[in-house]
Amino acid sequence: MKIGLACRFQFRNEPRRAVNYANTLLEMLGTKKPAGSVEGIGTGTAKNPYKPTTMGGWYGLSQKPPTDDPVFIEVGGRLIARWGKAAKRYQNYCTDVTGAGPAAHDATVGKQDYETYVATWGDAFAKMDKKSGIDPKLPAYTKKAQRVAHINDRLVATKSRLLLQGDEHACDDCPELASSLCSLFIAEAYRASETFVIGLMLLDLIETGTTYGKGGAKTYTWQSMLSHDVSGIPGRGDGMKTLGKHPMAGAGTAANGRGMMAGKGGNEVADRAISIMSVWLSHYLAPRNRECKYFILEGTKGSWTAQSQRAKEDDLLRKDCLNAVANRASDFGVKIGGTTVQYEDIAGNPV
Repeated sequence: MKIGLACRFQFRNEPRRAVNYANTLLEMLGTKKPAGSVEGIGTGTAKNPYKPTTMGGWYGLSQKPPTDDPVFIEVGGRLIARWGKAAKRYQNYCTDVTGAGPAAHDATVGKQDYETYVATWGDAFAKMDKKSGIDPKLPAYTKKAQRVAHINDRLVATKSRLLLQGDEHACDDCPELASSLCSLFIAEAYRASETFVIGLMLLDLIETGTTYGKGGAKTYTWQSMLSHDVSGIPGRGDGMKTLGKHPMAGAGTAANGRGMMAGKGGNEVADRAISIMSVWLSHYLAPRNRECKYFILEGTKGSWTAQSQRAKEDDLLRKDCLNAVANRASDFGVKIGGTTVQYEDIAGNPV
């Protein structure tokens, strides 16, 4: 279990070690968030949908509470409905309704049993999945991953970066991608705002084909980010995985997402966020601070909650990490390096 980040360097010819444990990294997610606003990006109707093209626009939409009626978002030329409170169990779900055309607003707002309406869309997608060889009974995010499995994982991440910045054609060969991005960066970020930046970090790790685990045995992929409750997930190896690498991909994540900042160990959403942050920070910082060597801290489940930073070196590492997270929260164009990161335990021993 990843529980933080360590850094080794020389100061006055003496070896030094700085450590930031998971609770410190988690606090950064709570303080370094995008400045969000929906001003000037549409009104949310099907005829004038929101068209986010900036970090602030996407984050602003993610923090806009659902109304009774759906709001509409255009991404890559696709029309996505984010369902409101009147959709009941489907509240905050994102559905591609491009096929409904410009009449989507008139056909839904104020006139429909939304819950039934969304279920009807779900039935239509189930038929398309079955025709494509995808099991309709699989979890939603697993199906979303399989719908773009015909495209290289790195290319899917690159296309996602383009779509987030307003490209109108990046998902022409993978229409599912538009609604997936709305789910991850609007619906899930509404449930747990801290996961917005984590989603961006995951895109970086996937786009660069970053490896993780001892010896770099595993790779971040689009499939591993979303897929859960299946075995043989590309990048993760054999065995049943109950949650995806994205902190909100899996059963029970909505509740854990709301409580991820409580500071208690054992919250699977918080643990996954720390795992992603630890790897991303090491890859971001290494090419920028070449005199330092970074390590992933490995610990037992729940062990990070009792740790604290006290040394001056720890504070210097914290400032570097804060700046890195702030940059990730402000610029879609942030890139990470392709370093190899080793693991060590809390005491500094190789693992």
